[in-house]
Amino acid sequence: MIYLLWVLRVIHVLAGVYWGGAALAMTLYFSPAIVATQPAGGQVMGYLVTRGRFAVAMAVTGILTILAGGTLYWIDSRGLQLSWIASGPGIGFTFGGFFGLLALVTGIMQSRYSSQMAALGGQVQAQGTPPSAEQAGKLQQMALLLKRNGNLNAVFVVLALLGMALARYLHF
Repeated sequence: MIYLLWVLRVIHVLAGVYWGGAALAMTLYFSPAIVATQPAGGQVMGYLVTRGRFAVAMAVTGILTILAGGTLYWIDSRGLQLSWIASGPGIGFTFGGFFGLLALVTGIMQSRYSSQMAALGGQVQAQGTPPSAEQAGKLQQMALLLKRNGNLNAVFVVLALLGMALARYLHF
């Protein structure tokens, strides 16, 4: 059993570090740079989303993090016993897991928005002319959605990390 716990913990931590770190880096650094350097930024975003497999890596690490974390939660709580869930560590891990799930949902939304924006950017690039007023409006709307959702995702990631990092030290 101890080896299973080790494997799950390693998967949870390593996948979580990649997933959370990449999500924060994308939101805080790469997305603003991509928006500020249009149209070249659109090409970078298109590459990341389509050929760079960034969305796939984020989905895989997010799902691995949640599955390994959920299994650890099940084991630690001895099958979701309320006495453990209501303890300090139980509350901390529940808090972290809840925000981890929200981060996964907002991350999936980010991937969809990024794919839509990359597709529209590819259409604009293929037509060889500046975007029409309608296309420009859609691109602006998508950029705003990506920014808002990305900021929300970053908050969820940080809250999940705080819950996980502090859970073992909560005693009340």
